[in-house]
Amino acid sequence: MPTKSSFTRSLFLVLAFCLSGVMPAMAESRASYEAALDHLESIQVAKPQQARAEIERLLALKSELSNEQLSRLLISQSIVHLLDGKFQLALDNLQHAERLTVSNSRLTSNYLYQATTYLSLGDYESALDIIAKNLSRIEQLDELDIKISSYLRLTNLYASLEAYSEMTHYAQLVWQLSKDTDPLNHCYASLFLAVAEFKQAKYMQAEKLFQITQDFCAANNIPLVVAMSNKGKAETHLKRGNYSEALSLLLEAQAGYETFAFQMELNSVTALLAETYYHLQQPAQAKLAANAIMALPEAPINIENKVIASKVLAYLAHAEGNYQQAYDSLALHQALAKTLLDETKAKAQAYHMAKFENGEMTRQVRMLEQDRELYSARQELKALEDSRNSMILLVTLGGMVLVSIFGITTLVQKQRYKKLAQFDPLTGAYNRGIGQELAENIYVKTVAYHKPFSVIILDLDNFKLINDSYGHHAGDWSLKQVAKVVRKCISGQDMLVRMGGEEFAIFLPNRDSEAAQQIAELCREGIAAIEGKYNNYTFDITASFGVTSNLADDLSLDPITHRADLAMYRAKKAGRNTVVFQLDNSGETLPNAYQSKFALG
Repeated sequence: MPTKSSFTRSLFLVLAFCLSGVMPAMAESRASYEAALDHLESIQVAKPQQARAEIERLLALKSELSNEQLSRLLISQSIVHLLDGKFQLALDNLQHAERLTVSNSRLTSNYLYQATTYLSLGDYESALDIIAKNLSRIEQLDELDIKISSYLRLTNLYASLEAYSEMTHYAQLVWQLSKDTDPLNHCYASLFLAVAEFKQAKYMQAEKLFQITQDFCAANNIPLVVAMSNKGKAETHLKRGNYSEALSLLLEAQAGYETFAFQMELNSVTALLAETYYHLQQPAQAKLAANAIMALPEAPINIENKVIASKVLAYLAHAEGNYQQAYDSLALHQALAKTLLDETKAKAQAYHMAKFENGEMTRQVRMLEQDRELYSARQELKALEDSRNSMILLVTLGGMVLVSIFGITTLVQKQRYKKLAQFDPLTGAYNRGIGQELAENIYVKTVAYHKPFSVIILDLDNFKLINDSYGHHAGDWSLKQVAKVVRKCISGQDMLVRMGGEEFAIFLPNRDSEAAQQIAELCREGIAAIEGKYNNYTFDITASFGVTSNLADDLSLDPITHRADLAMYRAKKAGRNTVVFQLDNSGETLPNAYQSKFALG
């Protein structure tokens, strides 16, 4: 289950808590409902239990609410669902609210909460899509307060994606836009800049920025962010081994959070106190704090704190000689830490894929703009030509025809050369260079959605004998026939690549090992059935196949292709004209269903 990092989760809640009053209320005749919704937005994070009761009361009266008021109510309910880890319910509410709202500020807030919810669901592609959609919309608005609050939320969302350069960019935008005019948002921006430095392990610079944030927010009476700054400074000291300083700052932060009854952030401080007490050799306090964290519900929002607490309990149990408890706590710690690591990998893949696709889109837009400029230039040229006498017009038109013919010829040649650069001219398969590059891109997109990816390597048997005995023309004819058979066995999403000589690779996105073996066997049977007759010569055509599928540790296609190669060589050793599936670099399985009954020697 996806989780947020401690800082990111806390910042989201601070924004939900504090920005709820930034958006102006619609002027409604039912002033009592507006007041009730204002009150609900002020307690939805700080007092979630009270907020739930108020939501139920207002839902019973929803027939009396305007569409805009119902939208506000649904957004508040979605925030409570987010706190409870009910992410799909939160998304359903937000999408319903989106259809009801007409306020630009409310719609902006809705989109950004939707992005947060998609992140919580682990659907990073949808989160990035809605971020881009909302950003393009708010850039066209003139309301400065909407832009500032939107940029703040974007900053937090990019922090969730661990995209710290974008996080810093939007935080700096808010910092500049709010300077000397908006202390509250300036305070938030300063905090985000400090967090970005901390997340990039720039602890000295982060501590300075946390101190600047603390001073500014204290001077402007924003105590919640003062508490967060204390916690941030404490974490920089923890990272540098300054445990006494960390303890003092954590206790200050704890006192600040208690004023707001900010339980989620109090839990985070408790986990950090457990770690700090352990390093200060105060085992009783460390165990008390760690056990308090482990007693929290099994919810995504508590995972990061439990990662810290379980590790502390493992060390304490080991020091006490309770090795079984130490082992159990360490095993739990590793399982929880793996959950966080898997989330980080998924976010990184989704983020880089989105950047790649956005880059492609930008390139296409640029090409369209160039085409439009070219069209405009031609229109101006035509207007100029129309103003001249008929003889000059004819000459000019004749020149344009020649230019057009030249352009068409150039385009045809360009397409021909592009095809030659991409495809093997003999078999029509992708050549090795472009084929492997395209397959690598497809592999990244496939595993980003946790889908399988399989590779087949096939090599014609005794191909040198065909070339030497019947001539290279017979060999070329054989390669063409093999490529034709393989194309009939694969689908449009699969890729056939000629790796060189008589060796081919088949890349199979979204295909598991069983499907890949079935395809390999189908290809093997089809190749063996080729009627080898060329220039009155008769010969057999067979191939050996190596098959493998991706493992969790495969970060690229290289190790998968290597395993498929090994499996293909094992097929050769097994007598050729057979299919071998290999699980890893050391062993293979030879399912009876896929072994040839007439393997050639």
